[in-house]
Amino acid sequence: MSKSSFSNPSRCIFAIGNTGTGKSFTATFFGAKNVKIGRSTNSEINEVTIYNIKDGGFYIDTPGLDASHENTNDEKIKRSIFFKMMEEGIENITTILWFVAPDDRAKASYKRQAKFIETLTKYYTGNAWDNTIIVIKGASDTNSAGPRDAAREMATSLSRTGEFKILLFESLPSNSVYRRYESLMKGHVERPILLEIRRVKCLKCPEETDPRFASPKCHLDSESFHPDTELVHQGNVIDIHPASHFQKHSDLYVGATTRKVSDHSPEAWTTRVFTFGGIKPKRSKHIPGYWKCCNKGRC
Repeated sequence: MSKSSFSNPSRCIFAIGNTGTGKSFTATFFGAKNVKIGRSTNSEINEVTIYNIKDGGFYIDTPGLDASHENTNDEKIKRSIFFKMMEEGIENITTILWFVAPDDRAKASYKRQAKFIETLTKYYTGNAWDNTIIVIKGASDTNSAGPRDAAREMATSLSRTGEFKILLFESLPSNSVYRRYESLMKGHVERPILLEIRRVKCLKCPEETDPRFASPKCHLDSESFHPDTELVHQGNVIDIHPASHFQKHSDLYVGATTRKVSDHSPEAWTTRVFTFGGIKPKRSKHIPGYWKCCNKGRC
């Protein structure tokens, strides 16, 4: 798939959530072709896949994030998502479709997925939940409190967060499902989630990528840590780590800025000459962001 396929897309739909809840099948409602669709709770999607959809947009399908994959490294998945988006020249998301299956025991899974959405859009200054639709596989009277409660712990507001309950996608006419999504997505294209993905060349290795997704071996003063603990019953109640340890940046990320510097373009020099140095033109210079632990922006 070439970058030209995604030039000036009208929308970018990002699908995430449980396996077997219709993530891949939903792509067909938006005109995606040759979609690989699973027919069970076992995931058919093991990597990030991007489909062209109608009106020049695209649909990003991702591997399932549910209890059966609780040992999956979320940072690795997130990195693969951004690498794929960088590869295709995608810089923003218009709609996040969060697919969930109702389960009273899935509180930890909902929290994990809500946190994943929040960290995915970490550097967006707006509220990503305004562009999120919770897609619940179940009847119209299915309780949706679990996913919303999990999101509420992360979000500043859920007042614009959409909700779509559907028992079987195949049971409704495709036009009916499409119109429902269209109504829930109203306004998303006008206020997309800007991811601010940048390519920066590392001075210490051949890698050229966004500093947030640089490979750990070169770019991290790393520390080993457990992301969370949770209580489980194993005879007595004990603390366990829900996932294996992995690496993270040990310091804060400093966002990109701009500053005014002297303009040495021919036009600027002409202005200086005609004003005898009275006017000194300036231009804006982009200062890339960096992790404080990564040698002050060297990579």
